Amino acid sequence: MKKITIFNTLMLLCLFAFAQKESEPGITFGIKAGATFSKFSLSNNNSETRYTASSLTSFYAGGTVNIPLFSVLSIQPGLLFVGKGSNTQLPFAPPTSINSQLSPFYLEIPMNLMTQFELGPGTFFVGGGPYFSFGLGGQIKKTFVDQAGASEIGKDASIQFGSDASHDLKKTDFGLNFLLGYQLSNGVNIHGGYSFGLANIDPDYSAPPSLKNSVIYIGLGYSF
Repeated sequence: MKKITIFNTLMLLCLFAFAQKESEPGITFGIKAGATFSKFSLSNNNSETRYTASSLTSFYAGGTVNIPLFSVLSIQPGLLFVGKGSNTQLPFAPPTSINSQLSPFYLEIPMNLMTQFELGPGTFFVGGGPYFSFGLGGQIKKTFVDQAGASEIGKDASIQFGSDASHDLKKTDFGLNFLLGYQLSNGVNIHGGYSFGLANIDPDYSAPPSLKNSVIYIGLGYSF
């Protein structure tokens, strides 16, 4: 239901964009989608039982509004459905370990300051700014590996968002993102970016480490 709600929201934004296009000729709208490669940034790690993190692949999709300020500067807010998360491992006496995969999805609102200039047959653009996001759902899977190397699934369920140790992740996240890309004269663009969270999204403050989202984006878009 949540994914359907996000899809309907994005469709309404697109319809609104078409309706406003003629009355606000300086404003352009865009849609984008692509892949994310995310990994938790870990800090305050315990030196005796040290967590490690590895990358997780997901996707993003959404829309943007480009509002010109000057000839080469604009503000670009957006609304994105973004998959983030990470694989983590907590080793004990090897090969005993706890392996976790958290795959959360967020509704993300970026607010970027963009600059662009003509380059060849198209336009090069680069920018960045803050983002704020809300957890919508996702999956968590924990696997226990014993000394013989045998694995047992300890948890395979939907992510529970909340603010105490009984939950998997905090509901909200915020941070900074940077992006760049190249747009052709027909409106098609290829873009990439990087975002890093500033908030600890681990609701259990009593146990290290702190978890912060770190995401690489790459995708295609269309502006109209």
